[in-house]
Amino acid sequence: MSRYTLFYFIYEYRAFSHDVSMVYDGYFGA
Repeated sequence: MSRYTLFYFIYEYRAFSHDVSMVYDGYFGA
């Protein structure tokens, strides 16, 4: 795996976790 692929996966994971946290806040009202 290249360095750029690793950075891409990290970026995607951060974007995904951000979306999940927004949905969580929407449902549970943080």
